[in-house]
Amino acid sequence: MSPDETAKGLVLAFADDELCVGQNHSWWIAAGPFLEEDLAFTSIAQDELGHARALYSLVSNDVDRVAYGRPHSEYRSAHLAELLCHDWSRALARHVLHDLAE
Repeated sequence: MSPDETAKGLVLAFADDELCVGQNHSWWIAAGPFLEEDLAFTSIAQDELGHARALYSLVSNDVDRVAYGRPHSEYRSAHLAELLCHDWSRALARHVLHDLAE
C-alpha cells in the first residue's frame, strides 16, 4: 500500500467515524431529556456531520458518493462510533469517549 493510499484510508476512517457519530447524535433531535440538552446534542451532530463532509472532500470531489454510496464493507468506522445509544447516559458516555479518542 502506497503512502497516499494509507493516508486516504486514514482520512476515510476519521470521516466515517464523524459521519456515524453525527448520524447517531441526530437521533436525539426532539428526544433529549431536556430542551437544552436536545439543542446541544443537535448542534454537536451538525458539527460532526460537517467534519465528515470536510474530511470526505479531501479524498473525493463526489462527497455524497463517498459518504453514502459505498458498500457497508468499505466503511472504516470504529465500533464505538457505530453504537446505537438510545439511552441518554450511554449516548453521553459514547460522545465523551469519541471526543477523547478523536
